[in-house]
Amino acid sequence: MIYACPAARLKFPQAAVANLNKGEEVRPSDMAFTDPVQLIIIGVIIIAIFLWGPQKIPDLAKALGRARKEFDDASKGLSDAAEGTMTPAKPAPQKSGDQVLVETAKALGISTEGKSKDQISQEIIAKQSQS
Repeated sequence: MIYACPAARLKFPQAAVANLNKGEEVRPSDMAFTDPVQLIIIGVIIIAIFLWGPQKIPDLAKALGRARKEFDDASKGLSDAAEGTMTPAKPAPQKSGDQVLVETAKALGISTEGKSKDQISQEIIAKQSQS
């Protein structure tokens, strides 16, 4: 059974906790190779060294880091694209009929100062019929 030591925030085997309760010092040999998770991790590391050799492991770690970076970049790109599609595009502001009439008159070279809408529209029609 394993108990947690709140002071050190480490997990100790029951024998180590009993030694702590007696005021004795905890030896590393009390904790070594008693946790199955530690054994699994050590086993995986040893198998990796045997399979790929010590020279190849840094290259594998570097490749794993690159793959994770590419995955993070791609997932960030997808989330940015998803946010862009969910936000509706803002429509261009609608121009009033008067603004369109004045812009058309200026584009045709017609002066609009002191003229009413009807006069401007008649001049636009006359200019278009001449062309």
